[in-house]
This record gives sequence, structure tokens and C-alpha cells, in this order.
Amino acid sequence: MNFNEDKEYICPVCGRTFFSQDSYPGCDFCSNHELTIYTNEMAKEINDEIDKMSPLEFRENLKFEPRAQFYYELEKGDSKEQEKSKRSAVYHELLYKKYVYNSPLFDKAKFDMRAEWEYENAVEMEEGYRKRQEEKNKPRCPKCGCTEFQMVPRKWSPFTGFLTNKVDRVCVKCKTRY
Repeated sequence: MNFNEDKEYICPVCGRTFFSQDSYPGCDFCSNHELTIYTNEMAKEINDEIDKMSPLEFRENLKFEPRAQFYYELEKGDSKEQEKSKRSAVYHELLYKKYVYNSPLFDKAKFDMRAEWEYENAVEMEEGYRKRQEEKNKPRCPKCGCTEFQMVPRKWSPFTGFLTNKVDRVCVKCKTRY
């Protein structure tokens, strides 16, 4: 057994699932140390259960947490991804039914707070991703990389010598014309 390998854990108090290499891990949301080690066999068992479900049973177990609902709505127009999200929601519901809801340590208030916390983190991450994409798509100065520039009208064309309507960008920092 490799001592540095990640193990997946389920917190029976708040329902958080996470990976850790610690010898005595604690839930990063509620600080509980009485965790359930989540194995590949447990995951396979839940997936087999989903595969055997009727469409009615599938719908009965389809409960989106706020974070899952957020991602599901982001995937509108991509039916394959939405189906994956639905399956994931059913998977997590069955996981919670088996290892969280029936635990004597289960705390509904902490479970709901954890779900809301994960939703807020997902929204924050998505906003950060969008801002990085917007920043990446901004025009940049080829010399210094600055995104601030001024538009300066070009009076004449260097090729023809005639007047022109074209505009050049001039970098605010290094004054490079491009």
C-alpha cells in the first residue's frame, strides 16, 4: 500500500466528498474526523444500481443540489452533458441515501449549508473562468502586452501616399503603433 496515495472520503455529517492523503483526515467543511472511506467497489455498486433502474425510479431519485443545478443550466443545448449531469445527480442522491442520510452523525442543517457553499464556490469559479477568457480575448500590444491603447487616425497610406480612413492603435505604455 502506498502511504501517499489519495483516498476518497465521505463526511456522514455534511455529505461532502473529498480526496486526502492525510493519515487522519477531517472534512474541510464541517471539520468532522469520523469519515467513511469511499472505495471503487462502492462506486461500482451505485453505478450498477443506476443501470438497473427503471425510468420512473431514475426520475424519483433525480434530485439536483444547487451546484449540480447550476452546471445543468449552463449546459443547456448540450443534451449529452445534461444527461451526464442527471446521472451524476442520481448517483449523488443514492450515495447520500446509503452513506449520509442514515448515519447517526447526519446533520441536515450542515448538509444544506455545505450544498449552498459548494454552489457559491462553483459560481465564483465560473465567474473567474469567464473573466480570464474575456481578458485572454482582449487585444494586446505586441511589444509589451498591455491591453490599454488609444485609437489614432492614420492621415495617409504609406503604400499609396493618399489620404486614408484607417485607424492605428497606439499602446499607452510603450507608445508602439500597431
